[in-house]
Amino acid sequence: MFSGDRIRIAYKPELPLAMYRELATHLSQVDGVTIDLIWQDRQDFSYDASQIAGMYISAASLSERSQALVRSILDRYGSWQIQTDSAATT
Repeated sequence: MFSGDRIRIAYKPELPLAMYRELATHLSQVDGVTIDLIWQDRQDFSYDASQIAGMYISAASLSERSQALVRSILDRYGSWQIQTDSAATT
């Protein structure tokens, strides 16, 4: 699933900025995985809303074990989903 692709991931409910940064750090520990956080494009600031809309996970070629580790890390932070770019804009 994560091997050779750039995948957009988002959490529902949203995670706070600090948790996204922690998650990105944990995922970056897996060899071959790079993370890009996606900032919200909201015009108004709210303490109740996350500043992060999601993240892109990029991976070269991951072994089955590394892919399972990525899924395990993602699951640890809550309910996540893969988004297409068109779904992310709605």
